Formats: sequence, structure tokens, C-alpha cells
Amino acid sequence: MAKKKYYAVAKGNKVGIFQSWAECAAAVKGYSGARYRGFPDSHSAACWYFEELGKVDEARQARRKQPKQKQPNTVNGGWRFIPASEQPPVLNPETWDGRIAHKWDEKHA
Repeated sequence: MAKKKYYAVAKGNKVGIFQSWAECAAAVKGYSGARYRGFPDSHSAACWYFEELGKVDEARQARRKQPKQKQPNTVNGGWRFIPASEQPPVLNPETWDGRIAHKWDEKHA
């Protein structure tokens, strides 16, 4: 007489513990990345099943808790407001002799 086998499905079309291979196969058929396993007794199947569910839940929680990384000065899609008092002077290249730019650099260094 063959021993009775239990099948646990942690990721599939239907999750749970099944008593026949036909039920287990139907639960994972066509599911990409299915997680299932066979066991000699229902206790071992339940232990593995709940351990796998815990891993899946931990992975979901870890993905939710990761803060989105902000890059510096990326408010409003990369544009940042700079008040006129902090902007460098606008220089006319035809009359510029370099003295104004040096004064601004010394002041804001």
C-alpha cells in the first residue's frame, strides 16, 4: 500500500495543502514561478507552507518599506528655484572685463 502524500502550494493559481497530485497539479498548472512541494505527512506540509508564506510576506514588506531615493535639486522635474540675490550677474560679453565675475566668486565662495 502506498503512503498517503500531501502537497503544499505556496505560490500558484490556488494556494494551500492538497491531498492528491491531481489537485496540486491543477493549482500550479500554467503559473510561472510556482512554489510547491510534496510531503509524507500533513504536519510537514503545513510547516513548509506557512514558512513559505512568511517569506513571501517579508519580501512584500521589504519592497514597501524601501524609500524612494530623491536626487538632490530635483524639485519640479529637475528645475530648482534660485532667487535673484543668489544668481551670478548677467554679463555682456562685449563690455565684460572680468572684474565683476571675480567679485561675485569671492563673495559666494
